Amino acid sequence: MSERSISQIPRGCAYLWTHVVADFGKAQLRTCCKTQPFAVTAEDLARHGAQLLNNSPEIRQARREMMTTGQPKRCSVCLDLEQQNRPSHRSSQREYLEQLAKAYDRQGDVEGIDWATTIRENLEPGTFGNFPDNLDIQLDNTCDLKCLYCSGEYSSSWAAEQKEFGPMPQEPVRPRESAPSAELLDQFQSTLWSFLEATKMGYRRIAFLGGEPLLSPRFPAALEKLVAIYADQAPRDLEINIISNLNTPTLHFDRFLATLRSAPAHLRFNINVSMEAVEERAEMIRYRVRFARFRENFRSLLALSASQPLGKIQVSTITTLNLFSLDQAPDYLRWVREREIESKREVTLYFHIVSFPEWMATDLAPAALAEHLDRAVEFLRTSGSERSPGGIENWRHYAEQLSQLARRVRQQTQPELLRETRKLRLLRSALHELQRRRQLDLLAQLPSDYDELRSALAAVSATEPS
Repeated sequence: MSERSISQIPRGCAYLWTHVVADFGKAQLRTCCKTQPFAVTAEDLARHGAQLLNNSPEIRQARREMMTTGQPKRCSVCLDLEQQNRPSHRSSQREYLEQLAKAYDRQGDVEGIDWATTIRENLEPGTFGNFPDNLDIQLDNTCDLKCLYCSGEYSSSWAAEQKEFGPMPQEPVRPRESAPSAELLDQFQSTLWSFLEATKMGYRRIAFLGGEPLLSPRFPAALEKLVAIYADQAPRDLEINIISNLNTPTLHFDRFLATLRSAPAHLRFNINVSMEAVEERAEMIRYRVRFARFRENFRSLLALSASQPLGKIQVSTITTLNLFSLDQAPDYLRWVREREIESKREVTLYFHIVSFPEWMATDLAPAALAEHLDRAVEFLRTSGSERSPGGIENWRHYAEQLSQLARRVRQQTQPELLRETRKLRLLRSALHELQRRRQLDLLAQLPSDYDELRSALAAVSATEPS
């Protein structure tokens, strides 16, 4: 591919071609978890059928915008982050071009296409690329926790609190939606299962999201349905992901483990455990989590993994780094390593940083917290030398990401924090609300490394009119 041809292609994202997010509880669709959903009607299903899931008029329009400007309206979250010089959630440019090649029936021949000419002459056909390889099934918002960075959209507990007290600072307040009829939900789900059966050999990843999937009344039947679809055959690289806070009561958890245990040996599961801190701090950030229960469930999951054929059940952890967890990074990574040694099973690390709400983002993390990140990086680089090559590479990549974050945090000295007046005011309002709603005094529970943040908050408060 010529340099000129590359330069004429706007930066893009493959998710518009490959990714489907289907909300079972609302009959809504997205192309990734960061885009705004659109509601599905019975008329839509009658008109478009299964094509609605990955080839709807809304998605085709977004593809046109991606190919011509690189800035679809429904992708505003990533675009806004990039304008602030912060990392976005987009896929890579290489993935994007590979999906365009498939859309033009070029079998992934990225280098062999004059992109500028092809897009200009064949824009409309190019929008009809139906190559899903990533499916997220969002069951509903059933969840027992009220994690500080969550909202009512993803947690029924948050939604109940929002109904009682109103929204938190920056928490999106959406117009009250009328609940879809049971008939529409059944039709929507049936369409998705038919779509999945028709395209099942093309997937690399199918995930169950919540809320908390293990508590959703829809989850047992949905998981059993998926296992049945792939009972005889599955793509070699297919991974079934289940994202869980692992605060699951025994009855639900035992049923889940039994389903994993009895699943066909050719299916591969990845249980993504969502956590970023230990003990009291974990219980502070993930409000209502019982860390003792989390610990035992984590151990039971690893024990099951060790009892099954290698690769059938992989355990990973999504560490959602946020303002109140950075000093916990070394302790949590050490805790994970201890569980690895105990179970003789590796745990994959997935890196994630909170960008919204802004008062939970790492932008307000004082420079003193960089030392904790440095210690976490050192631990990753000097421990676990006996892990598999893939495991060592995973730790190395995670260490690089932590190093980049540490460099940014180290620049956030007191004068820099004081420039973030708007975000500090948001944080102050959020702290006040959490004290009022949950009798939760966050600042009182944080160590001295947060003193510069305390001082910045005090300085902002002092400038406010009484």
